[in-house]
Amino acid sequence: MGQTQKRRTTPPECSYFKLFQILVIAGVFYFSSGTQVTKLVNDKAHLPCGYNISAGELTNARIYWQKNNEMVLSVIHGKTDVWHKYKNRTIYDTIDNSSIVILGLRLSDSGEYSCIIQMKKEEYKVTHKHSVTLLVRGKWNFDLL
Repeated sequence: MGQTQKRRTTPPECSYFKLFQILVIAGVFYFSSGTQVTKLVNDKAHLPCGYNISAGELTNARIYWQKNNEMVLSVIHGKTDVWHKYKNRTIYDTIDNSSIVILGLRLSDSGEYSCIIQMKKEEYKVTHKHSVTLLVRGKWNFDLL
């Protein structure tokens, strides 16, 4: 009696699973593409925001810097306000794309910082967000005599 031979179909070159893997990897790189800055205790850290605001636009801008959703610094209508934990050691850099500089770094300064910029047209809307991870390491001297 005749046997029917089953034909094997070869999977397409780029299977759906491969496509899924590529998309997942691309997503991981996209969402983890924030900036990382590593400094030592007592150094200064420059945290970039990456958004240029002209002096004329400052009157229609709100700039917020936060660490883990706690305020660090705000610039509203050109007036800078620094929160207590960062007072006398944090500078808003108007020349360098809305970045901040934190002086006299402490271990507790480590964390994720977010720069949020709102511009006013009819009402204030978020026009830019950027995250920076700051890692502050200790200056340990392990030299033994």
